Amino acid sequence: MNEYLKLFKPIEDKIPVIKRELNKVINDMVSCKDVYDWGDFAPDGWTAFPIFSYPEGDKIEGITEKVPLTARIIKHAIPNHGTVALSRLSGDSYIKPHCGFQGDFLRYHLGIKVPKGDLGLRVIEEDKIYRWEEGKSFIFDDRKEHEAWNYSDEDRIVLIIDFIPPVIK
Repeated sequence: MNEYLKLFKPIEDKIPVIKRELNKVINDMVSCKDVYDWGDFAPDGWTAFPIFSYPEGDKIEGITEKVPLTARIIKHAIPNHGTVALSRLSGDSYIKPHCGFQGDFLRYHLGIKVPKGDLGLRVIEEDKIYRWEEGKSFIFDDRKEHEAWNYSDEDRIVLIIDFIPPVIK
């Protein structure tokens, strides 16, 4: 899946822009339980600012416009995206094992604000652990059962982009 990371370079190059827009909407983040109706695996400490709808990736009236530069950067770089969101996991939080949307998407995570400490995402059937780092990214198959945690004292914020993988030559 690392072969797809190069597609996201234009987004990674614009992290300062994304951070500026994040600062404008950080207080508008809402519980993932409310936004996505994901059931009891989502802890209270998991909030998001959805930029494009779940799972279709459509513009969200009155929301997408609040981060216009971020939305434009993503739309230009990854036109076949699905949901896009800024995702915050509060310190001392754990997301129970779950599977994502069972479509054709893979999931990209870009560390926007990542504290030091024990933070990670584990894809259970692969027994693979990913560690967030500020300014760094990874891609995983969200359709597979996975869990995540932030056992630091600070919030972790990542940009999440679901995308349909193109054929790489």
